[in-house]
Amino acid sequence: MKKLSILFIVFCIVSCSTNESKYEKLISDYVQTDKHGTWTDLDFKIVNLKELPPIKVSDSIAILQQEFEENKAKCLELQESHLKRSQENLEKEGKAKYGSKVITDMYNKHISDATRRIDSVKNLQFVNKYEGISSEKVLLQPVECRYSYVFPPSNPRQERTDIFYFLPDNSKILRQKQIKNK
Repeated sequence: MKKLSILFIVFCIVSCSTNESKYEKLISDYVQTDKHGTWTDLDFKIVNLKELPPIKVSDSIAILQQEFEENKAKCLELQESHLKRSQENLEKEGKAKYGSKVITDMYNKHISDATRRIDSVKNLQFVNKYEGISSEKVLLQPVECRYSYVFPPSNPRQERTDIFYFLPDNSKILRQKQIKNK
């Protein structure tokens, strides 16, 4: 009977351990290990740990599509400014007292190149790299963590809040992002 009660207590302790303890261990190791793999004791303590909603395929597609559209708009704006500048320079060269055919040809080439690039950018289409994958599939599990640490040898204790991005199985941290003003 005594063995059963000890076994029951051990079972309860093991089953009561949550993902937070797994998060704590991974975050602690991640924060205290530099990019060369050297571990430094920072007297690391977690103040607050909060699991955020998982990032799914549908979220990733929305983010990537928005980024694509923003980059496309910037590229179009840049190419249109090149085209406008080349057209203005060609016009100035045409009005010049001693215009040069070589320079005029150069501006005409710049105009045709810019026009071709503008057409090319306008024809770009967003490519969904998650084609055939369920939109509900979890890609990352973000965890917001407020923690304190002390840099050796005698600096004051500091606190900061970061979001750590875990693989869906919570086995590894892929990225850390600091939250400003929190």
